[in-house]
Amino acid sequence: MFKLFGKSNKEPSSRDKEGRFWSWFTENEGKLRELYSADPRSVSSAGLFKELQKVAAELAYELGRQESGKFELIISADGAYKIFPIVFSLVASSPKIDGWIITALRPPIGFDMTYSDDHISLCLGDAAFTVLGAKDHHAVKLLIHIDDADMAKSEKYTRACWILLDAGLGEWVSSQCIADIEVMSSAPDPANTHTATEVDQICRGRMADAGLGDPYAAVN
Repeated sequence: MFKLFGKSNKEPSSRDKEGRFWSWFTENEGKLRELYSADPRSVSSAGLFKELQKVAAELAYELGRQESGKFELIISADGAYKIFPIVFSLVASSPKIDGWIITALRPPIGFDMTYSDDHISLCLGDAAFTVLGAKDHHAVKLLIHIDDADMAKSEKYTRACWILLDAGLGEWVSSQCIADIEVMSSAPDPANTHTATEVDQICRGRMADAGLGDPYAAVN
């Protein structure tokens, strides 16, 4: 009796994909350090993004260096909230790697960041917010009041606001607490106006009341 052998078409398991990624990473982390130290932009040539894509096509990353000298790899869902479990699982499966911190999802960096393109320039630290939300649910809608905003460019302002909220609140809080936003050029009601920092506090309070924890805890 003859048997024919060929390559299996079976899709690798999630655990296999995670193991292969971390095997690649541990073999190449020295190269990543060297590239980043020479020029952070050169990290893209090392193949890190390609390897992440083998775990899940929506994954993205940010690589940086902390004041302590440790390098940090942030693995992000890049707005694809359905793959948050994949991000958490991948980070949880990471081995201990000297000199590295591995973080799940982009952490909050505050509201001093300015978004600029050829059409608009925006910093949410200068905006006023009205928070709309039911008492029995943690998610809210934000009315974002921007002085002198050209409402003919409302789509561009809306896109910029989502980017800045994601950065300011962090990927987890932004995805879980902000259900919708609306950009307005009209003056807000002074009796119901909040700063971006107050919006952050409101969101975290509502999420805590709903039993939603904060996952921004690096491992390693």
